[in-house]
Amino acid sequence: MERKVLIVLGLFIVALLTVTLSGKITGNAFATPSGYNVPRSCTDSDGNNPYLQGTGEYKGLSSTKLISFTDTCSNAANLLEHYCDGIAHLTETIPCRCEKGACKK
Repeated sequence: MERKVLIVLGLFIVALLTVTLSGKITGNAFATPSGYNVPRSCTDSDGNNPYLQGTGEYKGLSSTKLISFTDTCSNAANLLEHYCDGIAHLTETIPCRCEKGACKK
């Protein structure tokens, strides 16, 4: 009998929380101090082309300022390619003969 009461009480609490929080959970944990979500953005001049040195800038969820980036050679055999996937900034290490921030053909 005691177990049934606990189960019913648990279901009641879950239902109460669902009704109380309905529409208020966004899934976005990052917000500005004022409480509004920061719009994300990303631009890339070379469109993820490893044979061109690209530059760009992005704004993430936790930043209100644009952050600049440039494709660079991490060493003579690897390119650190920055690119945008929609509004998300990503990086990829590409093995190639790298000079001045681009792969050489």
